[in-house]
Amino acid sequence: MNCYNHQAAAAVAICSCCGMALCPNCINRSERNRFLCSPTCAQKSDSHDSIIEAIAEKTGRSSRTTAWFSMAFATLTLLLGIMMCSFSGDMAGKVSGIVLVMMAVIYGWSGISYYFIGKKTATKR
Repeated sequence: MNCYNHQAAAAVAICSCCGMALCPNCINRSERNRFLCSPTCAQKSDSHDSIIEAIAEKTGRSSRTTAWFSMAFATLTLLLGIMMCSFSGDMAGKVSGIVLVMMAVIYGWSGISYYFIGKKTATKR
């Protein structure tokens, strides 16, 4: 593949924004060490980066919020399951309580998972 601007020169990189082939004379590097062909592509690349950072921030916040709601629901389900096991006189009530306790463990595990996903998303920026 040859350079878009210099047809006789072999391309050594591709613009990360528009996809044009670039020779060593045409390469510009961004702050994030990306290959770019022009200031216009550099501006577009910076704009894309800011959008991606905003999406990552919102995803992290959403994951952390989901984690807290999952943990709260797990706590309530666990308390209800323990109460059903303790105060139920028949076998069906005890089995229902055990099922609720198992559901609480699943909700708690998903809450912990969402928490770490949100934390990981926040640290990638």
